[in-house]
Amino acid sequence: MALVKLRGSDEVVEVNDSRARHLIRVGRARTADREDMERFLQSSGFAPTQSATKAEWADYAVEQGMDRADAEAATKADLIDLFTGEDDG
Repeated sequence: MALVKLRGSDEVVEVNDSRARHLIRVGRARTADREDMERFLQSSGFAPTQSATKAEWADYAVEQGMDRADAEAATKADLIDLFTGEDDG
């Protein structure tokens, strides 16, 4: 599977490798870059990447049911640990 960004839109889609090669060859898409991949993962309900901002992590924590005040009071490392089991330090 591959992620491609469709030309003329902000939409990033996951397609099989053969379809990705075809879309790229005919100019209807390009290979998704890191920013595209991070946006795709976040919109898919996945946790933010470790390079995401503290605010993005706090928003994700609230989406997962954490109280906004608690999410904002927590450190980025605490949120990463809580939601992924990985500390960013």
